[in-house]
Amino acid sequence: MQTRIDLEASVAACVLMAGGQNVFHVDLALEDFLFAPARAVIGAARQLQTIDILLVRKWAEENELAVKSSDLSALLKVVPTTRNFMNYLVQLKEEIYRQNIEALRKATMERAKQKEDLLTISKWIEAEEARLSQHYLEKIPATDLSAASVELINRIDQGIDNENLVPTGWPMLDKMFAGGFLPNELIIIAARPGVGKTAAALQLAVDCQKKVVMFSLEMSKAQIVPRILAALSLTNTKIATRKPSQVPESVRKNLLQAAPSLLEAAARIIVLDQPDQTIETVRRYARREVDAGATMVIIDYLQLLDCKNAESRERAVAQISRGLKNMSKELNVPVICLAQMNRSVEAEKRLPRLSDLRESGAIEQDANAVLFIQNVGEMANGQQEVLFYLAKGRDVGQDFSKGYFVPDHQRYYAKAGV
Repeated sequence: MQTRIDLEASVAACVLMAGGQNVFHVDLALEDFLFAPARAVIGAARQLQTIDILLVRKWAEENELAVKSSDLSALLKVVPTTRNFMNYLVQLKEEIYRQNIEALRKATMERAKQKEDLLTISKWIEAEEARLSQHYLEKIPATDLSAASVELINRIDQGIDNENLVPTGWPMLDKMFAGGFLPNELIIIAARPGVGKTAAALQLAVDCQKKVVMFSLEMSKAQIVPRILAALSLTNTKIATRKPSQVPESVRKNLLQAAPSLLEAAARIIVLDQPDQTIETVRRYARREVDAGATMVIIDYLQLLDCKNAESRERAVAQISRGLKNMSKELNVPVICLAQMNRSVEAEKRLPRLSDLRESGAIEQDANAVLFIQNVGEMANGQQEVLFYLAKGRDVGQDFSKGYFVPDHQRYYAKAGV
């Protein structure tokens, strides 16, 4: 088994043999190279682009590295060719990651011995794990499209539906998305404040009849449950939540009749309502729940997620958006993320555009689909007429549907005949 120094030497030897032309593949920090000759080769290649032994030796002197010409000549004897360069690089990155994680484990034990606050330690570990894993490469085999093509042709020929499809249980959305959501998809549901983004998310969670993990950054579990009960009982729960003693008997009966449905839904909707959640914590907890059987991830809402060390809020939102897209691919489940729109839609009285997504244009680029919910006007009995506008559907195209929202029981309905 090759040691870390052996692997560093092998990678550096391949770079030296290639005259530095393949150094762009080495996406490790220079400080990751502990073996001085290897560090000199990588450093020189990055700065000079084209290298040989003499140029590397000169670069080493200028950067105060104790490297002899004989050390560099010896590198050329480490490997016979550059053919296995990428394999050496992957092995080196795995070894660096393993050693760094072991060092993190020891450092964590030391901090725990010093009786440091556990929450502080947890946040520190989270940040360190994210930093250490940024260059870690899994061995993912590259293949052509033959197998996927054969599988698709067979399903079409035999009329077999995609078994990975996740129906929403919401007829209007299932129609828009050709039967439901697919794994690997990031679906953005955007609206102005007060239109009912959270109600839409909860309706999805309840109606899909599957295990769902929901990250609620705005509302607590105690605030979410009355909304679900309202949607199931078709009854306003405002008074029942605050003063059950004043609830009329007919209303109490409706609410209690819906109790079994509420308990059924409550058992399969996992809610994490901690404040100041980051994309890293969301990813970690989502992975745990998906491993336990969750088939959909819902996030309420994107602009409340935190991102550390971002240069600006726009950059932070862009990193979060990309992180959510990567998470959907990694977990192989649909990720539904709520988002806010800016005020220009209301001011200009027009249909929403992708550019109306608040704080970052990266959201529209990363999302597989963007669904806008726009309040069109008031109807009778306090109901709100709404427009569902699928402005982007990477696989299903654009679409729209008219509906209405009943604030009393937090549920959307399609308009008859539309």
